[in-house]
Amino acid sequence: MKAASRNYRGGHQTAMYAFEYLVAFVFLLSAYSVYFKSSQFSSLMFESLLAALGFCWIASLIDQIDPSSVLRFFTLSLFSLMMVLICWLLTSDNAVISYVAQKSVILVVLIPLYGLIFSTLGFETTVNQFISKVINCLAILCVIGLLLWIAVAFINVKLPSIVLQYNWGGEKTAFGYLGIEYITQIISFAGRTIPQFTLFFVEAPLANFVFQLCLSAEILLIKHPRKLIVLVLSLSSLASFSTTGIILLPLIWFCGLATSKTFRAIRKNYIPINFLYCLSLSVLAIALPFWSIYSLQSKKNTDSLETHGNDIISGIKSFLDSPIWGHGLGDYTSSYRNFGGSDGSSSGIIAVSAQAGILLLVLYLLPFGVQLISFTNKQKLHILLFSIILFIQFTVVIIDNSPLFALFLALLYSSVVAQSHGSTALSKSYRTRVNRKFKNISLP
Repeated sequence: MKAASRNYRGGHQTAMYAFEYLVAFVFLLSAYSVYFKSSQFSSLMFESLLAALGFCWIASLIDQIDPSSVLRFFTLSLFSLMMVLICWLLTSDNAVISYVAQKSVILVVLIPLYGLIFSTLGFETTVNQFISKVINCLAILCVIGLLLWIAVAFINVKLPSIVLQYNWGGEKTAFGYLGIEYITQIISFAGRTIPQFTLFFVEAPLANFVFQLCLSAEILLIKHPRKLIVLVLSLSSLASFSTTGIILLPLIWFCGLATSKTFRAIRKNYIPINFLYCLSLSVLAIALPFWSIYSLQSKKNTDSLETHGNDIISGIKSFLDSPIWGHGLGDYTSSYRNFGGSDGSSSGIIAVSAQAGILLLVLYLLPFGVQLISFTNKQKLHILLFSIILFIQFTVVIIDNSPLFALFLALLYSSVVAQSHGSTALSKSYRTRVNRKFKNISLP
């Protein structure tokens, strides 16, 4: 009987290990559809799949869930539903139903659902057992993608091409196979044309968001950051040639150095390998701001800065015109074109503000605000810095519909729950039982 019980526990752990990798991979794939490559409903399918996987995960943890956490996240879900419904009812003439459905799944289902899962597992367990799997999947894809990118950019290898139909930009030819593109944008650099490394995330800003989000999590949240993964994700970010990404990369490294136990130990004990590692990051961090200035100046030769600037200004004007409930979810005409912009905004926070006003904006800003207000312990500095980097990305990339962004918002919500104590805190006994359940699962 004991042997059978051990075999059952081992099989259950293996199944959960594989299941978590499945969820992690689907979250990465969902980022592929954020720029609406085909339709709003294709993105909604990814989000619905993630919701179904989340409910399956909850079912496996049903005997460990703390009732106080259920109440908290159920309240958050109801509050989100109320905000979405009010926003939709007040702007129903302009709102796009598929966009409203997307927002509903993300705000009403995904964030509270995964927030409950993460609060049940505990913040540290979630980061080191699940978020690490998301990072692992991305790192493997990036290694393969970088090899293909080098072959195309520097060896002139000819890869298969496909014609893509975007509902926001017409037809576009890109490198790809079976309808999946992996290099879509060509730029001029150092007197030659080379492709930007975007993996399969359609555009450089979105690709860089995924690279740097996982890089920030690896450096700031993972208990023992893995140097090889830091290197791969940093190279991926640089190869995307995203101006925003190049500017943010030194900030991410500096935040990592500021919270690194290894870096602090160098001041007390001379460790040659780690010293050289930190020194190389410091040199790169000092050099990259000069490259950032060069990149911004080079954009003067294109209409990129003007286009993005007009979109942001039109979005702000739109928000000021209707600051409470906006002009309608998915309504690009009233939100941007009528105020001098184009088909949309380049900023997630501007997009939410213009289309849904304060009603929905508060749902996105709440976890950032609580992290900032509740910061009293220097041991939580790494979480605060990660929140700041995530907020910056929210302001410069249109990621409000990204399930991957929702995943990390759920993580921040779970962190808020974990930091609260007393009658509203997670029971230590629950967390201990869950941690024991997963402690034998080793990271790859």
